[in-house]
Amino acid sequence: MSEHWIRLRGAWERYDLAAVPAVAQRVTLPLQRLDAPIRLVRRFNTPPLDPGCESLVLRLEHVPGLVAVRLNGAAYDGPLASDLTIPLDSFGPLAARYELVLEVDPPDVHHANESWGQIALVVARENGPGGACDAESGVG
Repeated sequence: MSEHWIRLRGAWERYDLAAVPAVAQRVTLPLQRLDAPIRLVRRFNTPPLDPGCESLVLRLEHVPGLVAVRLNGAAYDGPLASDLTIPLDSFGPLAARYELVLEVDPPDVHHANESWGQIALVVARENGPGGACDAESGVG
């Protein structure tokens, strides 16, 4: 299996949940400091896929304090951890456009030298014998 990573670094909207009103601030991941509960929002398009041999997952790494993940309004109902891999089709059929919302309540212990949030879309492709994709398909 091969993977193609599409990192979701820029174009995030950060909302400080303690502020009234919560105003969007543009940020780029990874964040260097988290000291209050926040909401992060990122919009993206689905990359072209060959549904016969490629799948799409959301990979979240170094996200301690994650308390909710929503995609197009649908909540992820699996266990939350500092590192997660979530198939996008677990939220329903793939859509052309997405809005990803992350709710974060940072842990009490913060290490100043640790950054928060490596997030990517990962296109996984089945290759080789028995895989649906092969070099002659001309797809992807």
